[in-house]
Order: sequence, then structure tokens, then C-alpha cells
Amino acid sequence: KFKVPSAFKYNLGEIIQVSFTEFAGKSQVAGIEKPLSYRVLAVDDCYENDAVRYLRTIRLTETNVVARVIDEALNSAAKRARHDNQDKIIRARTRGYEHIALKHTSNLPLFFDGNELKLAMLTPNNQKLWQYWHDERNQQVFGSLFNEQRVASLIKQGVKGTSNVL
Repeated sequence: KFKVPSAFKYNLGEIIQVSFTEFAGKSQVAGIEKPLSYRVLAVDDCYENDAVRYLRTIRLTETNVVARVIDEALNSAAKRARHDNQDKIIRARTRGYEHIALKHTSNLPLFFDGNELKLAMLTPNNQKLWQYWHDERNQQVFGSLFNEQRVASLIKQGVKGTSNVL
């Protein structure tokens, strides 16, 4: 799929020559500087931008040079460093949420799988609420609160995730 300007006319079945000039300048893979032949299978409009169209194509030139360039780009040190930094940002954001927001909440988040209670997120601030929903033998009594009919009214079938505050 190629993103092209809509100012030009593209015909179905037309054979186009594509040169990957930016990859040719950056990549060490031999053969990327040569143009590759593609046949236009479809011309799709871009709904966000009238100045752009998408060409769906099939490569006619028998080569794996594009796959090798993509592998080289994905496995480069810069790409790995960027990926590692993104992971660090996600971890820092998650840890901040855990230590700031969840640490000071007095709510008791409960997670269900269908009608069955699977997890409860306990913090020092919601321990009393957790203990309130246990009997004298330290058994959960959520069954009386979350019976099958009540859970069915809160959760619609086929919905991946919902949030209800009681």
C-alpha cells in the first residue's frame, strides 16, 4: 500500500516503478537503490485528506530486498533504544499511578470474569472496607451483594470492559 498525491491519475492494472530513496541513503542492503515494479490493484481515497490517495499494489519484481531493509530498520540500535525508552515511560507512568492514585484511594476495585469475582485490589486505605465484607469466620460475603441477577444487570454480554461505581 503506497500513499501518493491525488493530483495524478492512477489506473488499475498499471505497472509503476518504485524507488525507495530514503532507505537507499540510510541502508546498507544491496539492491535497495534499484527501482522495483509494482502492479496497481486498487486506488483508495483517504477520508482524512483529499490531497492523498492510497495505491494497493502487488510487487512484480522477485526480490526480498524490502523485507531485509525492514528487518534492518526494526533491529537497529536506535529502534531498540526508542523501544526501551517507551517501556521505561510506561513503567514510570504505571508505577506513579500505583503509588499516587491507588495508594490514597479508599475505594475497593473488584474485577470480575463473567459472574465470578476474580480479583480485588487491596491498599492500606481500603483494608477496613475489605474487612467489612467478611464474616466472623473471615469468609467473603460478596455473594449476597453480587448475586447472578445483579451482576447480569451490571454487565452486558460481549462487552470487553465496563466500569460501575456502587
